[in-house]
Amino acid sequence: MLHPEKLTAAQVMTTDVITVHRDDEMSQAMTVLRDAGIGGAPVVDDAGRCVGVLSLADIARRDLEIEEGEVARAGGYFAFDPVSDDSLNPMLADWDPSVIGRDTVSQWMSDEVYSVSMSTGVRDVCQLMLERGVRRLLVLDGETLKGVVSSIDIVRLIADDC
Repeated sequence: MLHPEKLTAAQVMTTDVITVHRDDEMSQAMTVLRDAGIGGAPVVDDAGRCVGVLSLADIARRDLEIEEGEVARAGGYFAFDPVSDDSLNPMLADWDPSVIGRDTVSQWMSDEVYSVSMSTGVRDVCQLMLERGVRRLLVLDGETLKGVVSSIDIVRLIADDC
């Protein structure tokens, strides 16, 4: 029987964390996400500190937004509609490197870092994910990234208990 009140973030987190650098070109970051089969990654600076998160949701949102004063880019970033499409996975295979490649990760990332400590209970992790509307939380020990708890980690935990 699953007892989430007894489990901590450290017990369910993914420890082999793939990161992208804030100054990476978006084309490079998209390749990293695609090759790893993940929907997002922590963004780090030169000192290795987490300064944000880049997710497919950020990318889809940015593709739909035209900032004040920004010139719309012909054809958009992707050859599909990320809102009406059933899956965001095509985004990883179907982006225009000549458009998205000239931007850096820092221009696309969310700079809000939602994190928990290694001792945070899984119930609290789930509650925070729901409250913030995010699919992953960084697990930090001070300023050091130790892992990520994603919605997939939670689903895997439940599935393993069934």
